[in-house]
Amino acid sequence: MSEKARVLVAGASGFTGALAAQIVHDHPRMELVAVTSRSDAGTRLDRLYPRYRVPLELTELDLDALDGIDAAIVAYPHGASAPTVAALRERGIVVADLSADFRLRDRDTYDRWYGEHKAPDLFGAAVYGLTELYRDRLREAKLVAEGLLDPETFTQTDDHLLIQSEETHAVRIIPLTPRPGLGRDLKLWQGDSRGRWEGNTMVVETTNQRAQVFLDQRGRFYTDEARVVERFTLLDANTMHYQATIEDSNVYTRPFTIAVAFRRNVVPNVELWEEACYEDNTLSMEHFRGNGYGIYPGITGAEARALRQAFESRGGAR
Repeated sequence: MSEKARVLVAGASGFTGALAAQIVHDHPRMELVAVTSRSDAGTRLDRLYPRYRVPLELTELDLDALDGIDAAIVAYPHGASAPTVAALRERGIVVADLSADFRLRDRDTYDRWYGEHKAPDLFGAAVYGLTELYRDRLREAKLVAEGLLDPETFTQTDDHLLIQSEETHAVRIIPLTPRPGLGRDLKLWQGDSRGRWEGNTMVVETTNQRAQVFLDQRGRFYTDEARVVERFTLLDANTMHYQATIEDSNVYTRPFTIAVAFRRNVVPNVELWEEACYEDNTLSMEHFRGNGYGIYPGITGAEARALRQAFESRGGAR
């Protein structure tokens, strides 16, 4: 590989792909040579994500025009990612895959949760992208399976589940025993969660949202009437499958599900550090505000229905 690696980001119009493109673009030892998209080809990436300031035009991925590419980051959904990763590896390109296609080691487990694998010859060949555990192997890896970037701590007692997050230093305390839910008019930042067991899967249902905690750079959000159902399933001693289904008819035409595999950090005495990005940090706050960040005010179901009615009355389609 040359001193300055030439890197392609496939799927750069999505949030993770766009963020990956920005990191590569700003890296002193990498050159971002192409960003691709199946849905936004012909659009400059800095038009979709102004704050990332990546002045490249999105193109469709052409596997026959990859001369001079040293490495690629693939930001496709699971299932769609594997064939592209296989094609890139056939051309000798080092790949970091952001989907779930190469994170697991057990083929039956993958097929159970994600369906038939689209690149079976590569299954199990990736090094998991956790430097605390695999730093030496990652130095020589040709295929890296990236994981979730936000560490979480899960602590379970007989009657509660405690979830602590590093990225936003949020804490959720979820009761696991039957008890009455909150009144419908009482809204909480994390919502009102109730847990139960279904076989070896813990199911957590959350309602009573304040609708202020789920808004990304592409404008995806939900209202205070959203219902979220999460499922936590241990696949082995060090792997947990997590999925969440979000249902809100005020915003989405149908429920949708996201999923990710959590890997246990087995380093002895590991600690979850607080990332207090905003606390008493004037310089950071000025930087974020200058890039358009602000406190999202949330939206009620009634407000969303009124906006939809006004939109449809002007001839818009839902």
